[in-house]
Amino acid sequence: MSSDRNKSTLKRLIEEMDKGRLDIVDEIFTPDYVCHLHGGSVTLDRKAHKKTLETFYQAFPDYHHRIEELIAEGDTVVLRGVDLATQNRAFGGWPATGKGISISARYICRFVNGKIAEAWMEADLLGFYQQIGAIDEKELEKAASFIPGEGR
Repeated sequence: MSSDRNKSTLKRLIEEMDKGRLDIVDEIFTPDYVCHLHGGSVTLDRKAHKKTLETFYQAFPDYHHRIEELIAEGDTVVLRGVDLATQNRAFGGWPATGKGISISARYICRFVNGKIAEAWMEADLLGFYQQIGAIDEKELEKAASFIPGEGR
């Protein structure tokens, strides 16, 4: 498969998910798909990944992705982007805030025969939890106090 076709497939996945069409996962992910989250400490199969997306889109119904960069080489496509949403419902035990969130994210997808077989996802979860009020600002400042200088 061509790199351009794989890029188009990933873009289509994002576009369809952002329309709320999460069944696209069944079409674009291989049956033995695996996703590695947070440096590989958590893995999801296709069914678990779809359920995770459903949970997210329920709490953040306007959840959408902004693609900043899309790079393809061979069977691999890398996406750097920003995920944006408004927390309109409770999520993970935290009440709805009505606030907008912005999460920087990176996705690396390996394709087999035009479908995503494996993915690695990294997102700014610390920032996400801070934005929904799950992490206290003072505790975050304390945790970051080891960083020298004015820039923290």
